[in-house]
Amino acid sequence: ATRFEGKLLAPILNKPMILWTLDGARESERLDEIIVATDSELILKTVTDAGFKAVMTRDDHQSGTDRIWEVAENQDCTHVLNIQGDEPLLNGKTVDQLISALDTKPDSKMVTMVTSLNPDEARDPNRVKVVIDENNRALYFSRSLIPYPREISPDHSYLLHIGLYLYEKQFLREFIGHGLSDLEKIEKLEQLRALAMGVSIDIVHTTEKLMGVDAPDDILQVESWLNRHQSA
Repeated sequence: ATRFEGKLLAPILNKPMILWTLDGARESERLDEIIVATDSELILKTVTDAGFKAVMTRDDHQSGTDRIWEVAENQDCTHVLNIQGDEPLLNGKTVDQLISALDTKPDSKMVTMVTSLNPDEARDPNRVKVVIDENNRALYFSRSLIPYPREISPDHSYLLHIGLYLYEKQFLREFIGHGLSDLEKIEKLEQLRALAMGVSIDIVHTTEKLMGVDAPDDILQVESWLNRHQSA
């Protein structure tokens, strides 16, 4: 988290952000195991003290996905779900909705999730947008405004990419072995590597409220939402 130092341990209503994410993931009925992959001793202690399993990884990984593979490579599983630790509003229903994509598309190599995004937020480069085809497969992801509304109403809605990635384990091995793609280097978006490899990314739409944290100001929005809904 170089853009927001110490992000995953930043307090949200007096609880570290990563524990909000993990508590939400723990509600899932379809996850067999949750393992935190980290190179931070402080994060390791925080999550293990809270009762979660964590593995200390090398500190020289180029990406979070590389870090996850260091742990996932030795797991006896068919699929790996990469959950970004900065999704404090994550819940088990959302996780299960993503995993359920395999019920209808068992051969999917990679699945991720989107939700609607209003035009005001769409111009923020921290909000990654995605355009999809008629079969709910990703055409492209970008920090830029896509699609660009040349003549469409300014009220046009966008699709926000959510930081959940479900990989077929064998494909994840190939993904890691491929190395960074040119588009990935430019946009700083790992999922573009799969598209560069010619692999389809299946998209699941959700209406659940999710709010990834990219900057300190985002925490205030998350706390405001939690205060409204926890007391409701």
